[in-house]
Amino acid sequence: MNYKEIIESKYNREAWQQLLHDIFLSNVSFWRSPKEVKANSRLAKNALNLGKISLSDGEALAIYEVELSDKVDIERNRAGIRDMLTKDWRDMGYAGAFLFCYRKNESVLRFSYVSETWGFNKDGIYEKLSTNTKRFTYLLGEGRGCRTAIEQFGALKNSKLALSDVTAAFSVEALTKQFYKDLYEWYQWAVDPASGVYFPNNTSIEADDREDIETKIIRLITRIMFVWFIKQKELVPNKIFDVDFLETILKDFDPNSAVVGNYYNAILQNLFFGTLNRAIEDEQGNKRKFATNVKKDIKTLYRYAEMFTIREDEVIKLFSEVPFLNGGLFECLDKTKTIDGVEQAYNYDGFSRNDKKFADGRYRNRAVVPNVLFFEPERGLISILSRYNFTIEENSPEEQQVALDPELLGKVFENLLGAYNPETKETARNQSGSFYTPREIVNYMVDESLISYLGNTAFVRSLFSPEFVYDKTKEDDYKTIADKLKTIKILDPACGSGAFPMGLLNRMMEILCHITPDENIYEMKLAIIENCIYGSDIQSIAAQITKLRFFISLICNCEKDATKPNFGIPTLPNLETKFVAANSLIAKKKQVSHNLFENPEIEPTKKELTEIRHEHFSAKTAYRKSTLREKDKQLREKLAKLLAEDNDFAPEDAKQLAAWNPYDQNAVAEFFDPAWMFGVNDGFDIVIGNPPILRGRDIKRYGYNWANLWLINTHNGIRGKLERVHIEDYPAIKAHLDQYWDRISKRADKGDTPYNLRNCAYLEDFSKQQIVWIELSDEPKFSYAQNVMSVNTVFFLTGEHVLHILGLLNSKLITWYFKHCIGTTSGVGTNRWLKYTIEQIPIAPINIGIEQLVNQICSNLDTTIDGKIDDMVCKQYGLDEEEICFIVNH
Repeated sequence: MNYKEIIESKYNREAWQQLLHDIFLSNVSFWRSPKEVKANSRLAKNALNLGKISLSDGEALAIYEVELSDKVDIERNRAGIRDMLTKDWRDMGYAGAFLFCYRKNESVLRFSYVSETWGFNKDGIYEKLSTNTKRFTYLLGEGRGCRTAIEQFGALKNSKLALSDVTAAFSVEALTKQFYKDLYEWYQWAVDPASGVYFPNNTSIEADDREDIETKIIRLITRIMFVWFIKQKELVPNKIFDVDFLETILKDFDPNSAVVGNYYNAILQNLFFGTLNRAIEDEQGNKRKFATNVKKDIKTLYRYAEMFTIREDEVIKLFSEVPFLNGGLFECLDKTKTIDGVEQAYNYDGFSRNDKKFADGRYRNRAVVPNVLFFEPERGLISILSRYNFTIEENSPEEQQVALDPELLGKVFENLLGAYNPETKETARNQSGSFYTPREIVNYMVDESLISYLGNTAFVRSLFSPEFVYDKTKEDDYKTIADKLKTIKILDPACGSGAFPMGLLNRMMEILCHITPDENIYEMKLAIIENCIYGSDIQSIAAQITKLRFFISLICNCEKDATKPNFGIPTLPNLETKFVAANSLIAKKKQVSHNLFENPEIEPTKKELTEIRHEHFSAKTAYRKSTLREKDKQLREKLAKLLAEDNDFAPEDAKQLAAWNPYDQNAVAEFFDPAWMFGVNDGFDIVIGNPPILRGRDIKRYGYNWANLWLINTHNGIRGKLERVHIEDYPAIKAHLDQYWDRISKRADKGDTPYNLRNCAYLEDFSKQQIVWIELSDEPKFSYAQNVMSVNTVFFLTGEHVLHILGLLNSKLITWYFKHCIGTTSGVGTNRWLKYTIEQIPIAPINIGIEQLVNQICSNLDTTIDGKIDDMVCKQYGLDEEEICFIVNH
């Protein structure tokens, strides 16, 4: 049967019935006369029960056909459709349902699988875990790439046809993993010197054109993926990614060229810098146009007319329906620097008309990305992106479209950032400390943080419930909550790719939309972004990715309208002073404790700086942004001088504060100061992830990366061995704790004084040899440690012969045993190495040889002898050669 023809066509009931028959054979039954079902008239014109599917595990699914109302957006309506028929299939005892949702005369089909929350329990049995409904959806129909659905349905046909197999067929996880694999292989290809990719950097130096190439490739991926997402809103023409069309407009275009990069220069750079970063017509009446020889090298004008076969006006027309987005993501980073009195050009993006070359033929000023990297049929970036479905709306645990959503950016870039160690210039994922937090954990932390801030009452928790219903009698209470949410201050000091900031934004918007339904969604979201959420990360590209996700979130609420200015798309804000690149572990210390703004000039200067940044947040033209940035620089220098004169900061610190430029997208501040960077002087209501001592992300196989963080332990001493801590010896800590005397004096767990912790019977255990491990991990990461305090979902084991046990736990045999016999999963593709499961592992008799080899690994991290340990462990458990071979290969 031709699944492709059915899936990529307009909805046809008979064709889909044949497809389901082909998958489920005699286990699917269709009623001769479909049964009409009562449905929400606001959502559906009518709903029919077409039949049922009996599964091999005894469960069953109902099948529905729903003709949606004309006003329902089939591509965006989510929860309403999910819950529309839940009561009907629940009352009949079904485990879930298939829904075919369509509108007459439209080509889009939303094919959904709705069920209660099922999963594998600790005994490996697939069971109902919750009555909360979840929906998994494919958007299918004419003009949509449906390769994923076709492959997944084919896999379902060849499965056992149990409920778990149906769930797997709608899994976003498998899709995301495959996409990341494809993209990571492309990344490795692009950063390889053999790829022919280079960016000029310092244009006067011949040897630095691949310097920091990894960051530039990640930035390129960031920009292209953003374009790919907004393409779903028809904001970018599809034809500029079509080889057949490109051959008609580019001179000598060869999509397989490993040398020429005219696609990147003529199409992508002009799209990025001359279109998305320039108004269709600015305040002075200037329209998009090509740069001329008499013009200064303005980075928002089109270039490379000589690369086209069509006229300049036709090139401009090609991009004419692409709106101006602003936001900084597509700001060209080429600039000049004055070093030792000499002005030097730094072309980080290489968007240049200057075609001068070095002696070896490489461009001096222009970037080159050969065409083959985009159009190689299997490995090319455009080829990869074209194979997958994308959705501009972020999935949630309850609502998942089987397509790549903006949260995918988080997973992809956390992995890419983790794969690249900027200090050693090597791909070294295990050294970077990058760690992606699963969506479920993010949502839990977001909810609990907001609930705690709002008051943690039954009323507050009701706002977070999926069953929330607006109650007019509580409008005053709703207003109080809305006002609190709109004035909250949130900081993520290690924002990575923005998982927590985005999770907070989405949850806050969901609640505000419930309790203030008449407010403009875009304006409300924009205000929250400007006034409530802040972030920092040690990697500048990570801060860029966080901004990207916020941009996509704003675009999500916009619809293209050709009758309105800029096609009805509001220009994106500038987020340079919202998400900064800085080392959040290092602060600038004030020298004295008196009022920061004692000097009468400080307060007005600070206010003026705040106002400048508020104006920059919404500035649109390059000239306006440049003017505001220059004023920002002058005010920073003035304020730093005032602070130094006022003796608030040491002169060198004041100089460093003034030198910090939030608008330099390549720089990372060596310090973090929220008052200086964000204008937040009174602290934050929520700070995500205060750095722990030994974090899960720090734990590797056999060893760990210590983050140089210390835990303040005001212990009560150990009788006869260690005197208790006297708080008077630590005046700074005492002064801090004294602010909370009313609370600490009433602690039930206090020691000899309220400042001391109560007696700890096992305090000495922390100085013993330990095995520590992280709960969530694809592979075993059991590490040897001593004299560390383990926190933040880190488990530890201590006792005798820990090296022997460590060798067993990291071996392939125990890994196989854990995954197939006793282990549990997180539900998002990682294993959960829980304490009670580890305790079930049978420990073989002590083997001195294993201990010696493990000690060798721990001493010099020589993992090449892992194989010897695997062989010894297998023999220790009595496996023969055939069994050992099986374990090693599986």
